[in-house]
Amino acid sequence: MDKKSITFVFHQPSLQPVGGFKMVYEYANRLAEDGYDVHIAYAMLYHKSKNIKERIGRIARYFRAKISLHYSGKNWFQLHKNIKEHFVSTLTYNHLPHTHIYVATAIETAKLVSQYPRDKKNKLYFIQDFEDWKVSKQAVLNSYHLDLTLIVVSKWLGNIVAKENLPYHLVPNGFDFNVFSLQKAIEKRDATAIIMLYHNDKRKGIKYGIEALSIVKAKYPNLQVTLFGTPERPKDLPQWYQYFQKPNKATHNKIYNTAAIFVGTSLKEGWGLTVGEAMQCGCAVVCTNNDGYKEMAIDGRNALLCDIEDAEGLSKNIIQLIEDKELRIKLAKQGNQDIQQFDIENSYKLFKSLIDNS
Repeated sequence: MDKKSITFVFHQPSLQPVGGFKMVYEYANRLAEDGYDVHIAYAMLYHKSKNIKERIGRIARYFRAKISLHYSGKNWFQLHKNIKEHFVSTLTYNHLPHTHIYVATAIETAKLVSQYPRDKKNKLYFIQDFEDWKVSKQAVLNSYHLDLTLIVVSKWLGNIVAKENLPYHLVPNGFDFNVFSLQKAIEKRDATAIIMLYHNDKRKGIKYGIEALSIVKAKYPNLQVTLFGTPERPKDLPQWYQYFQKPNKATHNKIYNTAAIFVGTSLKEGWGLTVGEAMQCGCAVVCTNNDGYKEMAIDGRNALLCDIEDAEGLSKNIIQLIEDKELRIKLAKQGNQDIQQFDIENSYKLFKSLIDNS
């Protein structure tokens, strides 16, 4: 059987590492490695904004994309050499490479892909979150009823689709265990060494993490906090925080392995990749109880959970793990064991089977 051709359709490129893009790139790489003809298309002009300045900016970046690799995913992810990137004006069918299969990667692309001249089985909708931050909840639900084959990355998203009486395929996100791994013994870590993601998106709940760590710092002046993220170091971040902007893989692995406790603060996650990465590296996890985290984090088994927007709850759980070494080590070891089931290679086999059967 000849290998099929696939186009992953993005409503825009990303200049920074983004979890949703990363998962698509992971599958794209593996498909290319297995001989499939893989394309990635980004819309450079498509946008509903009425802001003239924003529209002019879109036009400028469209022409810049045509003459340089400024917007290529290769700037922050090692894409396979055989993958072809296309920077198109809009995502109408005639502007895209004509392939056997198209994959919508977000709600902005779902309606367009559903209109392409392909059977439903050849048009996939890769659902990584409930994307109601730009549109209404009903608009998101309506997108699931389009002429598309639905793929969800988590059980909680599957439950939402099921309530709409729609069929779907569950392909859990997975982790590449060649990237993050346990390198420093859990027992030898300093209990006051903390790590946390920094992000400008309010949905990440960073302000509650900062507030919680201030509470902990007041009780433990020797607290060591490391933040990592894509933005520049925030100007108002206290000097006692260590900050890594866009750490490379080796550095990222090292800072995870140096920490005893990872703090997850998100109000909402489709999956919550950083919780899994921290577990891979042997951190004990303290996090909020959003549905994405709960795909991996189980309160009292491999993590301590609290309500979202609860700085007091986060601080209480951090302090508990600083003071209870036995519990901290138990949770970290169990988390490291539990996360092994989420192997990217297993996820890829499920994803590839959907491609092969399309």
